[in-house]
Amino acid sequence: GFVCNQLMWSLAKINASGVADPTLVLMDQDTYRYHAESGKSAMAYTAAAQGYLAKRMTGAYIGDSLRAQYDNRENEEIIGLLREYRVSPGEFALAWMMHHDFVSIPIVTFRTALQLWEGIRSTELEMPEELVWGIREIKRKSREENAGML
Repeated sequence: GFVCNQLMWSLAKINASGVADPTLVLMDQDTYRYHAESGKSAMAYTAAAQGYLAKRMTGAYIGDSLRAQYDNRENEEIIGLLREYRVSPGEFALAWMMHHDFVSIPIVTFRTALQLWEGIRSTELEMPEELVWGIREIKRKSREENAGML
């Protein structure tokens, strides 16, 4: 039977037009609703958005293809909230993926020991309620403006 749906999904909003491979499946509102209503699990590849949020917050170099996938107003607002609450983007992004109304499993590759430890800590991160509400509100407004893409 059905075990898990594996698709491209992260805290960071993905610009579908920036994804070069047309065979990749992105989480959208209809698919999210299906998982929430059915309780079926989802595995999120690129769950850390290839480090986009962390790179933006630290001023690290971001290549053109990554910018094409993730530069947008929603992510700017998310970065603003993460800065305001002084939350590690790596930890929060993975914790966010594990806190939905269905089992969601982030798939992520760690390149450094720091990233690995952030991943481990994300499993126990207590997310500030106001921050979670703020992110949900940003995503709700964005869905209304962008025809259902998460």
